[in-house]
Amino acid sequence: MPNDSVADVVITMVGTLGVSVASRFVRSLRETGARCSVVMLLPSTATELVHMLAEWHVEAFYYSTTSSPYNTMTGNRQKLVRYLAALQYLERHQSLHSRARVLLADSRDVIFQRDPFTIPADPARPLDIFLEDFFRTYANSGINLGHVVPCFGHKEVSQVLLSPPRPVSCSGVTMGTYDAVARYLRLMWSELRQPRYSSTCLLHDQAFHNWLLYKGRLSPVRPFTNEDGPVTTIGWPEHLYRDKFGRVLNRRGDVVHVVHQFDRRRRLLSTLGKRYALVDKPEPPPSTAAPVDTAAAAFTIGGWPLPSDAAS
Repeated sequence: MPNDSVADVVITMVGTLGVSVASRFVRSLRETGARCSVVMLLPSTATELVHMLAEWHVEAFYYSTTSSPYNTMTGNRQKLVRYLAALQYLERHQSLHSRARVLLADSRDVIFQRDPFTIPADPARPLDIFLEDFFRTYANSGINLGHVVPCFGHKEVSQVLLSPPRPVSCSGVTMGTYDAVARYLRLMWSELRQPRYSSTCLLHDQAFHNWLLYKGRLSPVRPFTNEDGPVTTIGWPEHLYRDKFGRVLNRRGDVVHVVHQFDRRRRLLSTLGKRYALVDKPEPPPSTAAPVDTAAAAFTIGGWPLPSDAAS
């Protein structure tokens, strides 16, 4: 879709989630006016979306599910292989995106409200990470604590994530320059492929995202809070702010660029989510009906109506 030499790009793992998820994701993005490239990561066996990709101005990037490393991985292969697939895409298209910005995003639970590439960049901190609700730390989030302990052990987790309690950064949305995101993907893929990690550990990529973050290996980063940042993750906090049009706001009152985990709120499923629902029973035109030119008798070749006296 973009015709500039510098092409910002959104990369998302669609996998086997299907047309409904892919449609909602890209339609909401395009409605913001974003003219970026969009890349959907798909298994090599995917066929359902192929005919829609051109219409959506989307590029498919296929990963193999029958060869290594996918078929030799343990844990949540579908979730983890996206780091390799996204990195492979960027490396193969470096000439197009090397001076651009890259957004990595979940697909199933993301809706765009504003063009994400209107978020001002910070050259001194080229990797943007997005925190969850300010009440959610590793001291009070049993779910997130349960992700990291099987990977890194109680002692290490206590030192890195609990002293002091660190806020949880969501791995569902990450953004930055080409170089920063490529480096992030390499670090993530290299870490989660270490043989010391069990299949129980390898269920949640967010464990590695936060571990690398708070070990300082992703620095320099620009952290955005959930309260006044451009991305809101709303699955956990009790609050939900919206304007009269149903758009999700941050605590400061700004319309956020990205709504993450919208599907965990019933009010958003029935409003924001329903806006992108597919029609259950579409009504295609008859394939055998002969076209009828009803305009021929009323208009001249030039397209002007015939004078009433001439028509008579």
